[in-house]
Amino acid sequence: MLRLAFLGFLALALNSCMITSKFHAERQADWLQILDRHGSLLNHKEELRSYIATSDTSYDTLQRLSTRQLKDIEKAAKNHGIPLKKYPLFLSLKKAQVTRSKEIESLLVADLILSVAAHLRFGIIEPKNVNPNWRSLKKRRISGKILADLKPDQYFQTKLELFAPQNPGYQRLARWIRSKDLEPRKADSLNDLRWRVMANMERWRWLQNQLGHSYVIANVANASLALVSDNKTVLSSRIVVGRLARQTPVFSSKIDHIVWRPNWTIPRTIWSADVLPMIRRKPSYADERDIGFFKKSRRRLSSIDNKHFFSMNKDEQLKAVAIQKHGPLNPLGDVKIGFDNQHQIFLHDSPNPNQYNSKQWTLSSGCIRVEKAEELAMLLEDLGQASTRDLHDGDRHVFRSLKSPIPIHIVYLSVWIDESGKLYQVDDPYERDSVMASLLIHSKRL
Repeated sequence: MLRLAFLGFLALALNSCMITSKFHAERQADWLQILDRHGSLLNHKEELRSYIATSDTSYDTLQRLSTRQLKDIEKAAKNHGIPLKKYPLFLSLKKAQVTRSKEIESLLVADLILSVAAHLRFGIIEPKNVNPNWRSLKKRRISGKILADLKPDQYFQTKLELFAPQNPGYQRLARWIRSKDLEPRKADSLNDLRWRVMANMERWRWLQNQLGHSYVIANVANASLALVSDNKTVLSSRIVVGRLARQTPVFSSKIDHIVWRPNWTIPRTIWSADVLPMIRRKPSYADERDIGFFKKSRRRLSSIDNKHFFSMNKDEQLKAVAIQKHGPLNPLGDVKIGFDNQHQIFLHDSPNPNQYNSKQWTLSSGCIRVEKAEELAMLLEDLGQASTRDLHDGDRHVFRSLKSPIPIHIVYLSVWIDESGKLYQVDDPYERDSVMASLLIHSKRL
């Protein structure tokens, strides 16, 4: 008897589960049909499709969204300098006289939330539109699944604003924007402080959300570098960066090796534009600078003597690999700090300490010269648990890999606020602020 009762209860439970499952499937199908019919209105159709198709409760979340959330979305955007009035979807939803079904309204609001969250997290502008050598430092895709955590309640605005960078540098600029309660206008100069602050907030959004427990941050715009550990600045140093024609790019990577008393493999651009023309004009230049020539075959280098090099034609000379040995004239100085990147950029010492006292800091061919390079290298070896192995010249040339690579962020910040709340502005050496302000002003839609 007891067994029959249990089996009957099990059958009812299974039937209930089947009914519930069928209900969820029908509701999902309904929402997907609505999405297909009105997908042309949406910026995040595929993200919404994935969310609806993979979540049994997505329709419950979506149907709770309405134009009542617009006020909170508008506040969140304004607090971070996001020009919500450039969102056609926002303007359309603000028109109260427009008649639409509840489901369509919910999808439109969900799409607007995804757009604002994406712009808070990844930025509005694609970095390569400012400079072809600049790339986004993270994937610029937002998942529709975030809607499950953005249910309309009293904490909705706060949760939406959490998609913005939480590091102190960004948050101080955001507080400045909120305190002014002013929106920059098209009529304002592109160099107006409000536009410059917004441009620098945008650059913070391009960075990784977590800079690292210990990290190096090099600011190209004001020629400064800092090593930070446990939220404290361990070392600060002046730097020299790329000149206008060879600008230092913006990107993030991880410092994974240090070379003491390095040789310098001359980059192709410098070899073709600077060094090779000099050697052709003055053949003794190579010996004076201790530059050797090599032919690359697969992954091996074979030496080319000077007599053979000067008998080569121009194309053959251009393809040669030139290496300058460590010494008093080697531009890398006594240490090179390396990290993976497509630009062949690294940090290094310099044999000329006087250059750091100059008001002109855009002097290099793109790499970053560090005034306190040796001190920085030793600190990085401690933080990164350096291992040691000697290469080439025994005690002259030492390569050290870091067991725990240290993140490095090369940034371009022309306006910032320090811990005391003081705002600083520097010249815009690459003239990027006005470009970014123009993109923010003149973008037709977001």
